[in-house]
Amino acid sequence: MPHGRRGEDSDAVGGRFQRSEKEGEESVKKIGIVLGIFLLLVFAAAILAPFVIDLNQHKDRILSEIQPYVPRDVDFQHLELTVLSGLGVELRGFRVSDNPAFSMGDFLQLESLQLRVMVLPLLKKQIKIKRITLKRPVVRLARNAAGAFSFHDLLASDESGAAGEGRPAEEPPGQEEAGGGLGLLAGFLVDELEIQHGRMLYEDEMLWPGGKPLVIDALDVEVRDLAIDRSVSIRVKADLLGGYGQNFDFAGTVGPVGTEVQVEAVPFAIRSSLKKLPVGALLSLLPNELPLKIRSGTVSVRWEAKGSLERQIVSEGEVDLEDLRLEMAGDEWGGSPSDPLGFKMKQKVVLEYAAERLLLESLDVSVDGGRLRMQGTVEAFRTDPQWALKAWSEGFRPENLVVTVPALAQALPEGLHFQGPLAIHLESVGGREEFRLEARADLEGMNIQFQDVFQKPSGGKFFIGCKANKKGELVTLRDLELLLHTLAANASGELILSKTPRFGLLVQTNPVALEGWDSLCPMLSPYQPTGSFVLRSSLRGTPEDASLNVQVSSDRIGFQLPPQEAGSSDLDRPGLLESCSIRVQARRRTTGIQGGAQAEIRKGEVLHVPFEKLLASARYSPDLFEMEGFELNVFRGGLQATGHYDPAEGTWGFRPTLKDVAVGEVLDRLTEYKDNFSGSMRGEFVVGGSTQVDPKADVSAEGSFRISDGELKNFNLVGSVMDALFGIQGMDLKLSASSRKEVREHESTRFDWLEGAFEMKGETLFLKGLQLRNIGTSRATDSDALLEGSVDLESQLLDMKGKVILSKRDSEELAGRSEVLKALYNAEQRIVLPFALKGNAQKPMAFLDTEYVLGAVSRHYTREGVERLRKQLGLPEETQNGEEKVGERLLRDLLRRR
Repeated sequence: MPHGRRGEDSDAVGGRFQRSEKEGEESVKKIGIVLGIFLLLVFAAAILAPFVIDLNQHKDRILSEIQPYVPRDVDFQHLELTVLSGLGVELRGFRVSDNPAFSMGDFLQLESLQLRVMVLPLLKKQIKIKRITLKRPVVRLARNAAGAFSFHDLLASDESGAAGEGRPAEEPPGQEEAGGGLGLLAGFLVDELEIQHGRMLYEDEMLWPGGKPLVIDALDVEVRDLAIDRSVSIRVKADLLGGYGQNFDFAGTVGPVGTEVQVEAVPFAIRSSLKKLPVGALLSLLPNELPLKIRSGTVSVRWEAKGSLERQIVSEGEVDLEDLRLEMAGDEWGGSPSDPLGFKMKQKVVLEYAAERLLLESLDVSVDGGRLRMQGTVEAFRTDPQWALKAWSEGFRPENLVVTVPALAQALPEGLHFQGPLAIHLESVGGREEFRLEARADLEGMNIQFQDVFQKPSGGKFFIGCKANKKGELVTLRDLELLLHTLAANASGELILSKTPRFGLLVQTNPVALEGWDSLCPMLSPYQPTGSFVLRSSLRGTPEDASLNVQVSSDRIGFQLPPQEAGSSDLDRPGLLESCSIRVQARRRTTGIQGGAQAEIRKGEVLHVPFEKLLASARYSPDLFEMEGFELNVFRGGLQATGHYDPAEGTWGFRPTLKDVAVGEVLDRLTEYKDNFSGSMRGEFVVGGSTQVDPKADVSAEGSFRISDGELKNFNLVGSVMDALFGIQGMDLKLSASSRKEVREHESTRFDWLEGAFEMKGETLFLKGLQLRNIGTSRATDSDALLEGSVDLESQLLDMKGKVILSKRDSEELAGRSEVLKALYNAEQRIVLPFALKGNAQKPMAFLDTEYVLGAVSRHYTREGVERLRKQLGLPEETQNGEEKVGERLLRDLLRRR
């Protein structure tokens, strides 16, 4: 082709291109104008739509559709279509009334509910909600004292099926639903769900009767990607308990759930925290009667968890109590706050739900620096749990836990106090059917006090250990060990966990030295025990029928009895027991405890009084304690006794029998009347009383006794009476000093035997029919004395009367020296001298009945005068047939005329 031709063709092409470009620009302008007009129309429609479309006209229909599902009064104020702020609807002033059984207010109030949808998915017949916003919702929940919730009627309506009350019948399931999945909801998506400034109030009359409601305020909730095919993001903030700012924070992700919901496969990762909540705010949730007041303190909580049930869940958490100051009610604390306490708990747990495995990596509880720790695993926890767990303490101080947990303080016995670190170790391996357990507790570092019974200082040995196995119903206690000071006790046995449990336990100790126990048990301090003992015991049976056998034996036990009175100088009060054995048998039944006890001591000495062969046996039941026998060789004689005590009536009785007891030694060793008496005593007594009234005033006693070869060392009964006789003025007994000396040669009262009876009532001892036989004088030993009267046991004052009957020989010698004494003769021609015994037991005083003596002497002289007169008058001496003598008749007549 020629060159010129090519140039002409090029110009033609360029012209055509320019024309097409101009035509394109004109087309774009036309499209832009059309789109602008369309957008303008859409914008105008968006502005006019809410005014043109009135959704409120459908209010009655909407409420009528809700009513069958909600048996409450439901209402709203306004419903409108929104376009400019997003296509959707806004519902304002929505409310649901409360259950009238709880209140006449509203169950739910809502300032507004905004729902925004995406436009384009609607063209595909999909509902994709961009945002749901609830503004200022208020929910009121409650539970009454019977445990019923205020929303129970809503659940009941839904569960019972209200189709018969106007609820529309359910449509047959669609094809997607029939598959059992969530296919119908797969296209229902929500990008965001938001709650702004919500509020919830919860009242519980069952847990907190009369308490303030639990308030969750300033509640903000954000949920993003609320769909089954995406991970849902959740964020919650709230003011827990009200007035402390948004101290609660929860955030995390859940899902995707998927169309086929498998809860165990849904993954999640969540975290939550509670920051610096004042502990005092929790008091409104606690019972008012707790003896605990919180002065200050804050609690913070952190918890994280992630994973899924299908694989594993890892959980970590921490609870932190700071600056906790408590105040305990009662006189002991006096209202003052405690020192600040710190409490912290940390845990990390791995749960493999599908594999049925729980791994407790750590559980750490700290109270003021002391720690309790736990680790272990649990396998097959849903089917056949098998575990391997251990727990231990490091510097843990139990007193801090008791102060923190009021229930523990209330459960402790009154008067129990402890302080110091406790070292414990627990370990268990096995399952429900078979496992082993080892436990140890070292209390050496603790100071423990229980009233005035037990006081262990810090540093004193105190250890408790236990090893046990369980196999089926059989629990075997292999080694229960107790170490305390010099005590080392070991127990072993078995327990059968049947319908009626049975057990058998054996306990024994090493020889337990008693030295030093007075520092642990203050009650033993005055007794200063020495020596050692061994204990063996067995316990067998069932809870309803159990038997106990205890045996305590000792080669030697020494002790010191405390002085009878405070400040007494009598400090030498020793005691010693050798070859001792005590056996106790008891049986517990539904009717109570009954059993017996035996004691045997080969020999011993108490208060410098030696004794041998002490044997005692007793039986007891709920309604009677009976001493079956008591024998003791002491004071060169023997003592036997029986007795009883009735706990229901509070009455007791004691029957001692004495055989040849050296009563003088009894008084010398055990009373203040030393060197006053001697003799060998036999007797039988009955003593009784009641513990329900004044025990001292209600004691009564009676009995009889006989004392052989006795002597009253501080009192010459015959000499005292004779002194009073010789001292009567106006009587010339014509006795020389040597004669008086012969009568008074003995400065005491010796006798062959003394017998009589006694009765004690209250504070008075009544002596009846006392007879002293063969009282010794200078030349004869057959003088007698008779006594009766009373002794005031409080003042020891004597009030007795009696008579001395001199021996026949003494009477004849005295009458030979002074014939007037024949006036005191009795039928046996023995001088009788009546007297009264006064003074006290230490210094008795005899007072002769001088009126009787003078009267007898006067009658004697009168008879002599009458006799001389008879002889002078020549009257016969007596009448026949035993009639009254003439002299006696004359004397009677003379006395009558006088």
